[in-house]
Amino acid sequence: MSVRRTARSLAVGLLVLVAACSGPDEDVGPAAEESPSHVVVSLPPEPPGIRMSFLQQRIWEGTRRADVRVINITEETLAVRRIGLEWPGYPGSPQRFAADVSPGQTLDLHYRLPAPDCTVDPATPATGIAITGRQTIRREIDDAGMRFLQRIWESACTRLRIDRMLTIAYDVPRPATAADIPPGGGLDATMPVHLRLVRRPSSSDSSAVVVDNVQGTVLFDLSLPRSGVGLETAGPAGVVPLVVDPGRCDEHARSQASQPFAFRVWLRVGDDPDPLSVLAVPDQAAQLRLLKFLDLACAGRTAH
Repeated sequence: MSVRRTARSLAVGLLVLVAACSGPDEDVGPAAEESPSHVVVSLPPEPPGIRMSFLQQRIWEGTRRADVRVINITEETLAVRRIGLEWPGYPGSPQRFAADVSPGQTLDLHYRLPAPDCTVDPATPATGIAITGRQTIRREIDDAGMRFLQRIWESACTRLRIDRMLTIAYDVPRPATAADIPPGGGLDATMPVHLRLVRRPSSSDSSAVVVDNVQGTVLFDLSLPRSGVGLETAGPAGVVPLVVDPGRCDEHARSQASQPFAFRVWLRVGDDPDPLSVLAVPDQAAQLRLLKFLDLACAGRTAH
């Protein structure tokens, strides 16, 4: 028998074997080809009209800078001259901000938050206000904007409560003598720092305040070696040991970090069941020493 005839016989045998193994009800071939490989979903167009939201950029955290977002799904340009927020948590008048919101455009208009009223119900819906030369437009702030607004209000009221009670500062030593930097530097370098809590003499709150947790940034890791340390009941001051180490040494992180010193501290006040989270930024002198520590720890790893 020739090689060609033998190969043909083997091929026929394999086809018979496959046919015998496939049951008559098995769905093979065409059914698989009919199944779509992907599904295209077309979202419906936005309904016409003007809508408003609220937000705060990450770089503005801890400040009064925010944005009222205007979404213009109409065929006319909206010539805004004043922008505002009607909400009892941040009582205030519309502020001057001139901007043209073109048809189909979404524009974030800068708005400086007034002082918060911490006695109101934050669940009250907020209304955005856009004043043009011809009309005043009022729209309820959407759900995403309300979540932003309530979170910022809660943080501001927490900060006011803590500020009335005490001051928070950092004692940062000279890195040249205090830092523990291994040969060649790197992320294993560490330096002790201290968080200082000082009760204000004018405060009527004599509760104990302990530090539950701390959080650093992309450039500086903060750790709390021992929790439960802080300000004793009626005590004038307390010192909490912390440890700082480099978060990252790469050039990209050092040049692009927008908030390198936005440290966060969780404080438990008296018998409160939940700790209060506050932004606690080091002063300029402490920042310079922290940067010097980073220079020493990251020597040879970045261009700094």
